[in-house]
Amino acid sequence: MEQREVKTPLYGLQILLLVLFCAEARGQEAAAPALDAKTGVVHSQRLRSGVPFGGIGAGAFQMLTDGSIARLPGRTTGTNTPTEMPACFGAVWTRVNGKTETRLLALRNAYGLPGVVVVDYDGLYPQARLSFPNASLPLEASVLAYTPLIPFDLKNSTLPAAAFVYRLHNTSPVPIEAAVALSWGEGYSEESQVASVPDEGGFFSLRLSGRPKSPTPGLERPAAEQTEETTLMAAPPSRDTVVTRAAWNADEKRPGWWDSFAQEGQIPDLAAGTLPSGEANAGVLVVRLTVRPGGTVEVPFAVAWYAAHRYAPSGEDLGHAYQNAFPTSRSVARYLLDNRLSLYALTEEWQKRLLFSNFPVWLSRRLINSATPLTSDTLLTRDGRFVWEGEPGAPDLPLTSLPPETTEQREARLGAFSVLLALYPALAAQEVRHSGSRIALSNGLPPPEEAALYTLLLTQYARWTNDPSLLHREYSHLRRALASLLPAESGSPRTEPDTLSTPDWTLRLAALSAGQSLAELDSAQAFTEALKDGAVGNLASALPRMEADRRLAEACRTALTAGMQRLIAARWTGAYFADAADKTCAADQLFGAWVTASLGTEPLFVPDKLTTALHSLQTKNDAVPGFALAPLRRVDAAGAALPQSAENADCLLPAAVLSEAILAIWQNQADIGVNLLQRLENARNEGLRSPWRSPLSFRADTGQATPDSTKGLAQAADWNALYALTGFGYDPALGRLTMSPKIPGTWRTLTAPVFAPTFWGRVQFKPLAHGGTLSFRLDRFIAVTPQTPERKSGQTRLVLKSLRVPGLLTGAGGAPVVHVSLGPNPLGVRTAADSSGDLIVTFITPLSLAAGDRLEVDVH
Repeated sequence: MEQREVKTPLYGLQILLLVLFCAEARGQEAAAPALDAKTGVVHSQRLRSGVPFGGIGAGAFQMLTDGSIARLPGRTTGTNTPTEMPACFGAVWTRVNGKTETRLLALRNAYGLPGVVVVDYDGLYPQARLSFPNASLPLEASVLAYTPLIPFDLKNSTLPAAAFVYRLHNTSPVPIEAAVALSWGEGYSEESQVASVPDEGGFFSLRLSGRPKSPTPGLERPAAEQTEETTLMAAPPSRDTVVTRAAWNADEKRPGWWDSFAQEGQIPDLAAGTLPSGEANAGVLVVRLTVRPGGTVEVPFAVAWYAAHRYAPSGEDLGHAYQNAFPTSRSVARYLLDNRLSLYALTEEWQKRLLFSNFPVWLSRRLINSATPLTSDTLLTRDGRFVWEGEPGAPDLPLTSLPPETTEQREARLGAFSVLLALYPALAAQEVRHSGSRIALSNGLPPPEEAALYTLLLTQYARWTNDPSLLHREYSHLRRALASLLPAESGSPRTEPDTLSTPDWTLRLAALSAGQSLAELDSAQAFTEALKDGAVGNLASALPRMEADRRLAEACRTALTAGMQRLIAARWTGAYFADAADKTCAADQLFGAWVTASLGTEPLFVPDKLTTALHSLQTKNDAVPGFALAPLRRVDAAGAALPQSAENADCLLPAAVLSEAILAIWQNQADIGVNLLQRLENARNEGLRSPWRSPLSFRADTGQATPDSTKGLAQAADWNALYALTGFGYDPALGRLTMSPKIPGTWRTLTAPVFAPTFWGRVQFKPLAHGGTLSFRLDRFIAVTPQTPERKSGQTRLVLKSLRVPGLLTGAGGAPVVHVSLGPNPLGVRTAADSSGDLIVTFITPLSLAAGDRLEVDVH
C-alpha cells in the first residue's frame, strides 16, 4: 500500500524537531542525508552511532556506519563517546589471472591500509548489513554482522558474542581465488596473551586474554575482575579451504602480517602454543578458498568475549547471566557458529512482523531499532537480576542506597517498559521487583516520584500478563508506595506531598489511577481464589482482604479527584496546564495522561481539557527570536508568557515529546501524531545523526544533548507507538481485547503485528465510508514464567468475553450493525457504544481462541 506523507501545519515543537542540531551546521555546507529515505541505508558516511552487538546485559561494541568498530559508549570506556578499536576489522584478498587486489572493508583505518571508497550500511537492530560497491575487487563482497535476539529466549538473547558472515559472489566467467581476514584486538595491556587453540571439528580459533587497559584514570576495577578473554573463531565453508592465523601487536604502525596476506591471501600460521605476555595483543584469522564462476560463498566468523567476574562496589561478585550456560568464550563462539542459521532465523521473525506490516518504512525501522537499549543499556546478573544501566542501585545489587533519579530517566524507563514486557516478560518482572526493592529499602515512606514509577510498572505488568503471583508478592510494597502518594492520615506528622510543585506531577496522579486499578484487580483475584474450591468458608476468609482493597481503591479515587481539582484550579489557563515553577517542558503535562491512556486506567483529564491542551501545544509553541532553535513556549498561571533564557531552553525531552505524539494518536488525531513521530525520526537521524542511540534530552538553544543525558534508554519508548496505532490493549481480568486502530486519513488500511506478553497476533483494519472491517488472527501463545512454583504457566487458549472495536465514523446516521465471526462461523454478540465512539462487543458465550484462529468484525 502506498502511503503518502501526512501534511499538517508546522507548529513550534515540530519546527524545533525539524531544525534540531542545525546550529552546528550554520555557515557550513549542508550535510548529506544520514539515511536513504526509502530504504534506511546509510551511504558512505560516519554517523555518531551504529548497531550495538552483544546480548542483553552483555553488549560490548558497535559497528559504525563507515565499517569501523568501536566500544559502546559508557559500557566499557567510562565515556559518552565511541572509542574506536583500530585492530578490529575485516579485509578481502582476491587473485584472478595473476592479478591480486586487497581491501580493508572500511572507509578509513588507523594503519594506512588500502580501504574501500563506498560503504552501504543497513542497520536494523540487532544486525548490520554492509556492502561495498566499487570496491576495486573482481567479485562482490558484503558482510552480515549480528547478535541473536530471540524474544522469550534468554539463553540465546544473552550471548556475549557476534557473528560476522562474509559473502563473496563471483559474477565473472572464471574462478577467483579469494581470502577473508578478520582481525580482532581488545586493547589488552602488555600483560595480555594470544594463543592458538587446537582445531576441533573444523573450527579454527585464537584466544586473546589479559588485563584490559584502564579506559580512564580512576576507573580501575577490582583486581579479580581484570582477567578477561576473547575468542576469534572461523568455520571454513568447505574441506579444501585453507585457514591460517597470526598474533600481532595492535600498537604497530602497520600489521606485520598484512604484506603476506596481500601477496598470497594467507599468512604464516601460528599453529599452536601461546605467545609470551606483551608480544601481541591482537589476533587475525584468514580463510582462503576459490569461488567458482557465478558462485557464492559465505565465510562465517564469530567473536565472543567472557569475563569470569563482575564486581559491584560493595564487593559482591554479580557475574553475568551467560555464565549459567557457557564456561568459556570459546564455547560461546562454537555455539553461535554451530547454530547461526537457526538463531538468525528466529531473530528475524519478530523483525519481519514489523517489516511486513504496511507501516511506512521509516516507522517499521524505528520500531525495530527501539529495542536497541536491550543491548547497549542493560545489566543482567548471574542470578537473573535485571536493571537498566544507570538505574538507581543498578551498579550495586543488592541495593544499599537510593541515588536520585531525574525526571528524564524516570520517563525514559517507564517508556522502555513496554518493549521489555512484550519481548521478555521475565525480565520485566525482574525490573518490577528491583523497583519494589527500592521501595522496601526506603527509610520511612519512599520518595513520591519513586513510588509513582513503581506503581505504574507493577500495574502494566499485572494487567498485561494475568500473572497475579507477582502482584501478590509485591502488594505490601505497593501499599507502602501508595501511602506516600495519598494524603496523610489525621494526626500524622508527614507533610502531604506538593504534587503541583514537582516535574513528576502527572506521573503521581497517573499512579493514583493505577493504584485504584491494582486494588480492584487484587480484590477480584481474592474472590477468584476463594471460589476455586467452591467452599463458603474460603469466601468468608477473603472478605477482609477484599474490604481492604475496596478502601484502598476508594482512597486512590478520592485523592485522584481532589488532585485533579487542585491542578485545574492552580494550573489551568484555559489553554493548557501552565508550569508555574518553569522547570519542565510544556509537553511533560501530557506524560501521565499518555500513561493512563496506554494502561486503560482512570483518565487524568476530562476529554475537553485534554483536547484543548493538545491543540494548544500544537499551535502555541512558537519560535522565539534570538534562539538558534525554538524552545517551547511557557506561560504562567494567568496565561502570560514567561521570559526565555538559555537556562530554561533544555526542554526537549524525547520521551515527553513522544508521549504527546502517542497521546494525539490515542485521541483520534493520528495525522498529527504520526507527523510528530516522523519529525522525531528526522531529528534523531538528520540532526543528532545517531539512529541507534538517543539522548534523554536536548538543549533548545544549542541543539546539543544536555549533560549526563547521552544514555540510549529513551529510544526504547518508541515501541509504545505500535500500541497506539493498532489501538491494542488486553485486560485479562475482564477478558477484553481492544482493537481500535487509529490511523491517519491518508492510510487506506492497516496491517500490523500484535505483541503481547502471552500471545502474538496480527490485526487488519479497513475503514469504510460507513463503518469498517477488522480481523484479528492469533498466531501463537507464549508461556509466561510463573512467579510462584504452584501456578501453572502456558496458556493454550485465549478466552474473551468482550471486544472493543472502532464504531461508525462521526456523523454517520443510524445505529451500527455489527457482524462477528470466528472463521466461517457467525457469533452471537451484544453491542454498546462507549464515550469515545468505540463499540463494546460482548459475546453471548465467552469465546475461546486457539493459535491460528481468525476473528472477524464487520461494522456498518
